[in-house]
Amino acid sequence: MVRICFGISLALALAVIVLSLLMGGNPPLGDMPMKPGFATPILALEFAQTQAELDFIRGAAAAALRDHLRTIQYWDQFFPFAYAGMAIALMLALGLRGQRLAWLALGFAVLVIPADWMENNVLNLLIADAEAGEVSSDRRLRALHAHTWIKWAAIAVYGWLSGLVFWLDRHRIEALMVWPGVLSIVIVWVTDSSGLAAEVMSVLMIPFMLAFPVAAIRYLAQK
Repeated sequence: MVRICFGISLALALAVIVLSLLMGGNPPLGDMPMKPGFATPILALEFAQTQAELDFIRGAAAAALRDHLRTIQYWDQFFPFAYAGMAIALMLALGLRGQRLAWLALGFAVLVIPADWMENNVLNLLIADAEAGEVSSDRRLRALHAHTWIKWAAIAVYGWLSGLVFWLDRHRIEALMVWPGVLSIVIVWVTDSSGLAAEVMSVLMIPFMLAFPVAAIRYLAQK
């Protein structure tokens, strides 16, 4: 069962890579600037807190950008099952091997999935408002802020706990791949969703995510 869980984690890691490629590409920007520091429209939308910070997706000039964001949102509905799922499968394997801390990490990874879905639901409503030429309510912006940070807080906690599990198991490389991403999430929170900090965080999420398949491969290689 343990080896099956490691295999599932690797399969889901492959799904993360495929979905990331499907959500990539050069976004067709409109004529309104994003919040300073942001270069990625989906991040600028995710961390928007004011009506002015939504202007870049409004108007006829942003029609192609809205189409691009809807494509991202379509694939993103599957993304939490992939990235949180690979952590869940790996922590399940380690929990079955006797690592009690892995069960706690697994619980927070599970929490990410509904939080991500709720965030995506609000993002879809904001895009629909912009398409209809309507101003999104402040209530929706507050809901976005809440769901976004529930998701990222859960990611930070399961990442930190997973790093501890790796460290205690003498998988120090994987721990050092995860923890910078965790720290970057904290910095985004402290800087009140700074565009530059969020962009750096998105880059550090790459080694964060890769730590789980690397760990799965190394555990499988152990006798």
